[in-house]
Amino acid sequence: MESEQTLRRQAASLEDVNTALRVILDRRNQDRVALEATITHNTQTLVIPLLERLERHLASAPERVYVEQAIDNLHELVRPLAGSLDALTASREGLTVREREIANFIRCGKSSREIAEALFISPATVAFHRRNLRRKLGIGGQGSSLAIHLARSSPSWSYTAAGNGSEEAAETT
Repeated sequence: MESEQTLRRQAASLEDVNTALRVILDRRNQDRVALEATITHNTQTLVIPLLERLERHLASAPERVYVEQAIDNLHELVRPLAGSLDALTASREGLTVREREIANFIRCGKSSREIAEALFISPATVAFHRRNLRRKLGIGGQGSSLAIHLARSSPSWSYTAAGNGSEEAAETT
């Protein structure tokens, strides 16, 4: 008799705790949605217009590509839940900083020449990094488009220690 009452009290207590947890989780989800909406709104109304104005002032300057990249990257940041590019890599190797940078330019539709000019490297160096990206992403021959593959993925790439200098020798060409 006494054990039944103890079990009922424990069950009631657990039910109260579960209700409280549900309320907390619902509130957390509401706060998350509100935060995402605020970030998206502020990015679209405060940051993007300033960058677009800067882009117009740079008109034909080579630096304009950086502003275009910043705008594209901000749009990507506010786009919800995109997968990591490193998760798509066929090998265990992560992408280097330079590979991530070049992948981002490719994803945004820049040509090898435009990338080389923007990064002050040779077109051959860009080609070297493109080959590494294809290998690491497991993309086959020339028939498969690196740009299309990258456009389908997110720029939320994680950084690796290998990115701190392994590609420097190739960049000096």
